[in-house]
Amino acid sequence: MNCKVKLLYKKIFCKENLPFLFFLIYLLFMHLGMSMFGDDINFSKKLLSIENMKQRYFKWSSRIIIDSFLIGLLHYPPYPFLLWKILNIVMICCCAMGLKYLFWKDGNTLINNLVIVLLCMLYPIQEMSSAGWAATFVNYFWPITLCILSFVIDKRILNENYPNKKLQVFSVVTLLIGTDAEVAWVFSVFMTVVAYMLNYKKERLRWYYVAKFSILLISFIKIIMCPGNHLRFLSEVGSWFPDFYTLSIFDKIYLGSVTTASYMLNRSNLIFGFIVVISSFIVLSMRKQYLLKLYFSFILLLKFLGMNVRNQNNIWSLFHAGERITIMNSTNIMNYVCFACSALILISIAVLILSQFGVSKKSLYLNMWYFAGLSARMVLIFSPTLYASSLRTFLLLDISLIGIAIELCKYVYVNKLKDIHCFTE
Repeated sequence: MNCKVKLLYKKIFCKENLPFLFFLIYLLFMHLGMSMFGDDINFSKKLLSIENMKQRYFKWSSRIIIDSFLIGLLHYPPYPFLLWKILNIVMICCCAMGLKYLFWKDGNTLINNLVIVLLCMLYPIQEMSSAGWAATFVNYFWPITLCILSFVIDKRILNENYPNKKLQVFSVVTLLIGTDAEVAWVFSVFMTVVAYMLNYKKERLRWYYVAKFSILLISFIKIIMCPGNHLRFLSEVGSWFPDFYTLSIFDKIYLGSVTTASYMLNRSNLIFGFIVVISSFIVLSMRKQYLLKLYFSFILLLKFLGMNVRNQNNIWSLFHAGERITIMNSTNIMNYVCFACSALILISIAVLILSQFGVSKKSLYLNMWYFAGLSARMVLIFSPTLYASSLRTFLLLDISLIGIAIELCKYVYVNKLKDIHCFTE
């Protein structure tokens, strides 16, 4: 027994795991200062019953699985918020481990873990406090973490490491729970489609993907047919954006694009800042490719300007633009320039991936991962939630950016080992 304990101790506290142990301590300190407020208190007062969940489905939200778990967690156990903190730390660690398995599992484990932990720590966790710590994390972060665990099984299949039946069932169940949240459903559609595209020749897994697509279809029907979602839509229009019905399709795309690009450029978004720096290093180290170098130099300049703008909520205020285009300001050419710049920013990562990996399975997977996160944010342009939920609507985009950053770090690290003059071919 003592030998087993010693072996377990050595396995956990080996030098390769030191970054994650540091990450665990960091999370413990971050959670010490968290307390219940806002929606946390509202959920703690609700009773978990079929009648209450039925009422919630018909009057407010289709997230019956997530809401049931949140109510059960905050209402019934002794010291509920302490229990939530423990579970939340576990979920954050699971997300980080999931990103490791998706993007940098092999190689020097100490370097891998250190890079992943540092990149995860770049996320501004205070953005998850807007509606209450527990309510925001459980409604936004936990679903995508469960979906990521499902994606890990798909990645194993892609690497010819076939999971057993229990793991396949686990993947389907986590997808079922995760896609109870609308934005996690959008993200999962992209990743399940790309997984099937890359694995469709493997007939032994046909029923596995039939099950996953069936889950996505059922979740979609549940979301769009939910009367509560429609009532919440009307409530948020009245409370947060009374002019929502006056927006044209162009207005929605314009506002969604410039606000997303503005968020990526502001000083709090260190993840995109890191990507811009490492992308510039990669591109500027290449031979020729002058147009690509000019492109990423321009993105780097915009990031530098964005970090120094006084109004961090709208980076484009530097150019007196970024607001909704109306008759009064339709002649302001800077509005259209900012729209074009926003488009260049949003596609920059896809351009970098294609320039480095060409037309390949890896390029397809990485681009689908990025566009999954971007689409999970952009789909909200058709909902007042874009304006009601504020910064937490960027969570899935940030997670996709962390994944891209991990892949770029691996690319730089591996190529430096192969050739001191990396990226010069």
